[in-house]
Formats: sequence, C-alpha cells, structure tokens
Amino acid sequence: MNIAMAFMTERETEELLETETRMLPMPDGTTEPYRGFRIMWDTLDYIVEEYDIQLEWLVKLALSDVEQNSVSFQRAFKNIVAYVCHEYDKATGK
Repeated sequence: MNIAMAFMTERETEELLETETRMLPMPDGTTEPYRGFRIMWDTLDYIVEEYDIQLEWLVKLALSDVEQNSVSFQRAFKNIVAYVCHEYDKATGK
C-alpha cells in the first residue's frame, strides 16, 4: 500500500505514529535494537517485499551516511528507508 495516497482515519494515523522496536543486523554479525515509528516499519516492510531490498544493504547505507555526514544512525536509517522507497517507487511509476 502506498501510505501517502491512502485516506486514513484519525485512529489509523495515530497508530502509524506509535513506536516499535526491532533488531537490525549489523555488518559485524551482531544485532542492534532500533526504535522507530510504525509508519517507518511499514515502509521498510513494503520495500523489502515489493522490491526485494535486503535489510543488511539498508543498514550499510545508513552506516555510510553516518560516516560521511556525521549524522546519528537513528536519523540516517529512517532517511535511507524513506529515500529508497521514494526512488524505487518513482523508478517503477508507483
């Protein structure tokens, strides 16, 4: 579902703003907890399923952003998820 194009009730919108913690795989083989809004997790699930994106690749992109731009991993990861979703949807005409 393209979240941006859907009509949602106030309750549905509030649910997307609830937070959830998931474990992310790090390049060194460990996992790290990451807390994000449900809308971000829904977007992540969408791009993984729709475009066969690997979670490990997204983590590596976020870590690269941390190194290159001195941003927090928290910020970098959510930005990478949003950017990849936007670019893949645009490329496929969605």
